[in-house]
Amino acid sequence: MFKRPVNLEFPHVYCIFTAKDRGSNVMTEYRIQDIPEDRYEEAVDMMANVFLPDEPLSDKILSNPESVKTLRVTWMRALQQRVSLGCYRNDGSDELVGMNVLEVHTMDDPEDDTIEDENVLQICALIEYTTKLADIYNKYNVDRYLSAFGLVVDRSYRGCGLAKHLLHAKVPLMQYIGLSVTVTSFTGIGSQTAAKNAGYEELYVKSYDELAEISPQFYFTNNRSKMYKVMGLKVSTNKDTQK
Repeated sequence: MFKRPVNLEFPHVYCIFTAKDRGSNVMTEYRIQDIPEDRYEEAVDMMANVFLPDEPLSDKILSNPESVKTLRVTWMRALQQRVSLGCYRNDGSDELVGMNVLEVHTMDDPEDDTIEDENVLQICALIEYTTKLADIYNKYNVDRYLSAFGLVVDRSYRGCGLAKHLLHAKVPLMQYIGLSVTVTSFTGIGSQTAAKNAGYEELYVKSYDELAEISPQFYFTNNRSKMYKVMGLKVSTNKDTQK
C-alpha cells in the first residue's frame, strides 16, 4: 500500500502556465497542484456532477443514487492518498477548474473487497481485466505505478487545453514522489486525444463492441465513445536526471 512520504511538502505546486480563459481568447494564469484536504468535498462534487454525466461507463450509475454514493466514497478514498491533482485559476480566485483523481497501485496491494455496488463493480472488473492484459509491472519492470480514476475539466473551460496540462503535470508529480510509470484506462475520445498529445502510448485497445463480446459484464449501453484504451507513460525519475 502506497503512502506519500511525510517529508514531502503538501500541497505542492507542480506547474504554473497560461492558457485561454473560458469563453474567450484572453490568456489567464492557472496552476496545477495537489488537491488540499480542505477541498476534498468540492473535488468529489466536481467528479459526481461534472465528470460522471460525461463518462462513457456511467450509464447505469447515473440513475442509481447508491452507485453514485459508492463512487463518491471511492473518490474520497483515492484523494486521501494525497497524490491527486487540481487545476486552479491562479488569479486569486482559486477556482477549481479541472482535476485528475489519482492513486498509486503496487504489486502487493490487497484485493479490494469494500465495494459491493454491482454497477461500480462492473467498471472495476473491466479496468482490472484490461490492465492485467496490459501487463504493466512486467512491461515497465516496476512494482508500483500511478493510476487514475477520473480526469475532468469544468464544462465552461473545455477547449482551453487544461486536460493536456493536467496529464503533463503527472510527470513532475511522479518525479516528486518517486514514481516512473503512469498507466490509466481512458474511456472517451477527449481524454484519449489529450493522453496521445501528452506522449502516452497505447497498451491495450478494444472497441466497446469487442469488449461486450468478451464478456456480458463488459457491456455498456452508452455509445458516445467507440474505443476503450489503456495508455501508459514512462518518465525519468529525479535519480535518472541526476546521473
